[in-house]
Amino acid sequence: MKRAQRIGLTLPELMMTMALGTMVLGIAYPVLDGTVRYMLQAEADVQTQSQGLLMSEKLLADFAFSARSSLVVTQNPPAASFLSQDECHYPVPPLPASHYTASSSTSDPVVWRKFVALRYNPDSYTLDRIEYPYSGGSFLAAQTQRQLQTTLALPAYAASTRTIATGVERFKMFANSSGSLYIEFFNTRKARKEQSSRVSCVLTMRN
Repeated sequence: MKRAQRIGLTLPELMMTMALGTMVLGIAYPVLDGTVRYMLQAEADVQTQSQGLLMSEKLLADFAFSARSSLVVTQNPPAASFLSQDECHYPVPPLPASHYTASSSTSDPVVWRKFVALRYNPDSYTLDRIEYPYSGGSFLAAQTQRQLQTTLALPAYAASTRTIATGVERFKMFANSSGSLYIEFFNTRKARKEQSSRVSCVLTMRN
């Protein structure tokens, strides 16, 4: 009598295969989990560094035409403003004289044409850049911290507001007497786990 051919695994064989598979997964999971976490952190770092580089390039272009004596920084939320020789690129009205403090010093023949402001918005996690036309010519001027905060609330300059960084969870900004602006920001990328990354830079005015 011919025996029937056996198809499949017996119960002991199946249990042994499952046990071996569980052991392999137990050994491989910590390695794979660590690799995935490393890749997510690296991706967050690259994203933050790329955004920081783009932001720095935009601000360096502004600083090339700026006045050191006009730099003012305020906190809560962080913001800054300074004079620039560059033309205002938006059809907005000149900044009223009540929103800056003019100086008797001139920089003739250099003519100042606008204020540039940086504002961090903690609600939308964005860093905005705003332009305000300046009509004081070669006379130097600067804003006080109160004037800066008041200026940032003016609705007439919504058209000259542009976002230069997004996803910025925390932001710090400080200035020193030599015309250097220290910027530090944290970017959080949400994936399987939150991955945070930090970038800092120091920008120095030339004039």
